[in-house]
Amino acid sequence: MILSALLDLCGGYEVIQAADGSSALKTLVNRDADVCLVDFDMPGMTGLEFAVEARSRRPGQCCILVTGASPIDLAAAAEEAGVHTIISKASLNPELLDTTIQAAIGARVQ
Repeated sequence: MILSALLDLCGGYEVIQAADGSSALKTLVNRDADVCLVDFDMPGMTGLEFAVEARSRRPGQCCILVTGASPIDLAAAAEEAGVHTIISKASLNPELLDTTIQAAIGARVQ
């Protein structure tokens, strides 16, 4: 919910929320998403598990992981899962979020 509020501050994004990873994966069946912004610690699966499953269903799907843990501790696993970027919750702000999403979208287009 906090991410949704930050995205509202950024403006220009259509936000589709899901209660858990399984629901989000079901949403991807019927909807395209330029970027999936996922919490590492979400109900039902981790953000890394979500990224692996999302990319297996939609190769090239861009996922950004938001975490309260140390991004350094997750870096190797995130790279293996195909995560585009990890954002620390401690540094999360509208400008960083917007810049990260735009970079992810740009990388997906290339």
